[in-house]
Amino acid sequence: MKYIETFREGERVSGIYLCKTRQSALTKAGKAYENLMFQDKTGTVDAKIWDPNSNGIDDFESMDYVDIVADVTSFQGQIQLNVKRARKVREGEYNPADYLPVSKKDIEKMYQELLEYVNKVTNPYLSVLLKDLFVNDQEFVRAFKFNSAAKTVHHGFVGGLLEHTLSVTKLCNYYIQAYPMLNKDLLYTAAMCHDIGKVYELSPFPANDYTDEGQLLGHIVIGTEMAQLPSPGIYHSYEGKTPLTEDAFSLLLLQRLRSIQGTSLNSFFDVPEELSNRIWNRLDEFTSFSDFAELLKSRNLTRTAVNRALLHILLDIRQYRRADHLRVLGLQKEAKVLLNLLSTHGRLPLLTGLSGSGLPEHTFYPDRLYESVRSLVHGIPYQNEHRRKMLIV
Repeated sequence: MKYIETFREGERVSGIYLCKTRQSALTKAGKAYENLMFQDKTGTVDAKIWDPNSNGIDDFESMDYVDIVADVTSFQGQIQLNVKRARKVREGEYNPADYLPVSKKDIEKMYQELLEYVNKVTNPYLSVLLKDLFVNDQEFVRAFKFNSAAKTVHHGFVGGLLEHTLSVTKLCNYYIQAYPMLNKDLLYTAAMCHDIGKVYELSPFPANDYTDEGQLLGHIVIGTEMAQLPSPGIYHSYEGKTPLTEDAFSLLLLQRLRSIQGTSLNSFFDVPEELSNRIWNRLDEFTSFSDFAELLKSRNLTRTAVNRALLHILLDIRQYRRADHLRVLGLQKEAKVLLNLLSTHGRLPLLTGLSGSGLPEHTFYPDRLYESVRSLVHGIPYQNEHRRKMLIV
């Protein structure tokens, strides 16, 4: 196959590529066309199908592997494909390894180098935390090696999370050598753990997209929860209990939809008319959150967009809200001076706890809902947000 990074304007290319996205659109003249993005292990390329109804364009969806014939053109200085023919291929016609962007560095060598820094930590508590995570929890280790650090912003490839974490750890190692007064154990641990939540925030390749948990909580909150457990590696099987998936909220979502059935869903943030219609037309087929989301997706509605919209309905999110405060989850004793500076000169109110914060009740609803369901499903005590104290080390 011809890899995307070798495409040159004026060529005609043919081969099998992973279709990352496929969306219908209209030209200014009102003519239908399609926007696509294809991927292989060397990168991605934008593409257009200017005549979607032609005989050469077969039916396929996002995340399908597609055999295409296309002309390589240029638009605003960027390579673009004009797709003439497209056929969804069957499993066995392609090698998945050809379509995953992979770090140019040796993943196993990078991980062994990271473990050397794990072994440099002498603080007994931080050492246990790191070894539980990066040595004992093999499921986490596999995911950490395979996942990316982000969708597109940086290190968006297999091994990207590991490569990024190692580079940050090396940077901290430089500062430790240059400034011996620094707490080396804390700095090493922070560097290696700062993005651990991305293992669960982003789905594995080839999707490499935000999970429901990632959208609901984000990698910072997930990572904080991982570090708070008796053994962070147990996050994925805490006392034999797996983390919540969207299906844990199935009955709540169904009850929510039934309670507002017959009304327009356009008042909820990021719920388009097409999705609103599909929800009401297929509500009687509801069996679970994930199955319903799968039923609702279409050529114009990706699974991620559907999941996000359903979460907005469940959480009663009707408009985009800007951050109106900063919350400090923890700090080092020596950093109290910085905390005072932020409190005095910061543009947003700084919170070190929620008791007496005066925040509106809607601020706590997503957290309370998640903790309530987690408590019921796993039979563990409910953790009241107001009782969580800032961590000082």
